[in-house]
Amino acid sequence: MTKAGTAPGGPSPLARGVRIGLGGRGAKQEEKRRRLIDAAAAVIGRHGYAGCSIDRITAKARVAHGAFYLHFRSQQELFDSIVPTLYSEMLRRIAEAISEATDFREVERQGFRANLKFSIDRPHINRVLWEAELYAPYAYRTYMDHVLDRYTASLRRSKANGSLAGFDDHELRFLAIMLIGARTQLTRSIARLDAVSSDDFEAICAIYDKLVAGLARNPSAASREPARTRKAGRTAPRPRARKEATG
Repeated sequence: MTKAGTAPGGPSPLARGVRIGLGGRGAKQEEKRRRLIDAAAAVIGRHGYAGCSIDRITAKARVAHGAFYLHFRSQQELFDSIVPTLYSEMLRRIAEAISEATDFREVERQGFRANLKFSIDRPHINRVLWEAELYAPYAYRTYMDHVLDRYTASLRRSKANGSLAGFDDHELRFLAIMLIGARTQLTRSIARLDAVSSDDFEAICAIYDKLVAGLARNPSAASREPARTRKAGRTAPRPRARKEATG
C-alpha cells in the first residue's frame, strides 16, 4: 500500500484513470476493471474509504476476490484510480456542455448545470472526492491542480474576449479557486438531499447565474462607484475638497 502523501510509481493518477490497465487488455478486461472502480466508489459513498475493503468491492462488482489483483497491484492503486476515472468523466461532460459557449456567463451557466446534474445522478462521488484528500492524497492533489489549471485558462479566454472584465491576470487563479469552491460545496450539499425536483434544479441554477452575472460586470469599477449613484442617467458627483482643520 502506497504511503499516504507520496506519489505512487508509474503514470500520474489522471493518466492511470484512462489507461488500459497493467498491459495489453481487451475490452472485456477493461470493462471488469471499470466495474471494480465503480463498485469501490459506491462502497466509499456508503462506508467511506476506511470501510472500503477488497471483499466489499469484489462482492459489489461481482468479481472473484483473487481476480482483483489481475487489475490492481494493491488496494491503494485502486484508490488512486477512482478520482481521476470518475471525475475525468465529469470534466468531459462539462467540456461537452460548454463547447459552443464563449461568453463567460454562458460558459459558467452551462458548465454548472452539467456539474450539478452529474453530482445529483451520482451522489456517492462527492464523498469519494472529499475523503480522497486523506486516503488518496496524491491523486486528489493532481486532480485539483488539473481542474484549477483548466478553470484559470477558461477565465483567461473570457477575459481576452471581453466577457469578463475588472480582474487582473494574477487575480484569475484566485477567482478560479473561489468558483471551484462554490461549485464543489453547493453540488455536494444539493446531492445529499433525498430528492431534487426539476423546479429545484432550475432554481439552484438561476441562483448561480445571478452570482456569475455580477462577476460578468466590471467589479472594480462598480466598487469605486457609490451605490446611490448607480442609477440610469445619473453620474457620480465630484467629491468636495475637505478643509483643513485650524488649531
